[in-house]
Amino acid sequence: MMKTTTCPLCGKDDLQLLHGESGFSLLKCLKCSLVFKSLENSLAEHIGDMPDRLYNDVEIRGREKSNIQRARDRLNILNRYKKQGKLLEIGCATGEFLETAQHVGFDVSGLDASQVYVEYAFGKGLNVKYGRLEDFDYNKEEFDVICMFHLIEHIQYPKEFLKQVHEYLKPGGLLYIITPNLESHTDKLFKYKHPNFAQADHLFFYSKDVLGKLLSISGFSMGGVYSKEYVYHIFTSFIQFLATRLKRYSLKSRTHLCDKGSSEFLKRQNKGNSFIKRMVYKISFLVAYLFYPVLKPYGLILDRYKKGHELIIIAKKRPCVKGL
Repeated sequence: MMKTTTCPLCGKDDLQLLHGESGFSLLKCLKCSLVFKSLENSLAEHIGDMPDRLYNDVEIRGREKSNIQRARDRLNILNRYKKQGKLLEIGCATGEFLETAQHVGFDVSGLDASQVYVEYAFGKGLNVKYGRLEDFDYNKEEFDVICMFHLIEHIQYPKEFLKQVHEYLKPGGLLYIITPNLESHTDKLFKYKHPNFAQADHLFFYSKDVLGKLLSISGFSMGGVYSKEYVYHIFTSFIQFLATRLKRYSLKSRTHLCDKGSSEFLKRQNKGNSFIKRMVYKISFLVAYLFYPVLKPYGLILDRYKKGHELIIIAKKRPCVKGL
């Protein structure tokens, strides 16, 4: 995504600047309400190869029991609509959801843009591939379910991407999306300095209404809409917010590192991210456990009104795609 003067979703030029920092601007379309980043060229050219550089925390993910619980929670939602069939997860990471779905009878496969994640998942015996969706030639109408968890916000051209996903689903097939919720009550406490906005490869920020519009013009009809607020989220957000400020991980410094060369950018990003993630996991889960009696009801209330951190959508493939 390059610096832009029009909305990537509706093409209108009626844009409002919500927040500006060196390296990117956060814009809102006043016509369709999409919130998105407009990146400077020096940062935009590095978006494509960020997964291999940013997502390599396999040791942390492998030891974290909450990943298994999240996979079970996600499968429980899917089982309301589909209990078996051929399933593809795009952005499968280290494969916890694929394992869980395979265990109950789904025929699973996955792909991810992080080679480290793919090697880890492949080592567990899962059918996973390294690369992006456009790198593979799947058969049309091959899958009953396609899952994308915390992926759609990374996609530079979401309309074109979802059109391709549409082609790979069987008639009536399901698209299962989870993405950070723009209407999250917890995230709004930090305004536009929440780590969700600061993360360099987060490009789009969706509410249920805007994501519904995107899905509709891409050939899908809305099924279920849910949200999820995990009890530890408020603490992980706060710790990441502090770490970002203390470590001075502004987009200005990131752009500077990109300009100096990808190897230096890689080393500093990996070192900083590993330290932050270790601290986040250890501290936030401990504090969340202590405050569980308060945080659990708080999360249930947010989920009831679709204000949890995660926006969860089940969409169904319509027979044909409208013109894009």
